[in-house]
Amino acid sequence: MAIEIVTKIDPLEFDGAECKGLPNEAGELHIKSHWNRNALVVLDWRGHSITVLADDLERAIRNARNHG
Repeated sequence: MAIEIVTKIDPLEFDGAECKGLPNEAGELHIKSHWNRNALVVLDWRGHSITVLADDLERAIRNARNHG
């Protein structure tokens, strides 16, 4: 039996425009554990899912923050 881990992130900007008002559950980005592979994570947003290597996602985030 697999345990699903979900982290929810509220968007701050959408298409470059600041999100205003209270966070909306429909706009949340969900980062979830993969059902059987620890090396993978699932990104869910607005009814769409994409599975990526967790290490690749972590590396991409580090690279995106390393521009200054």
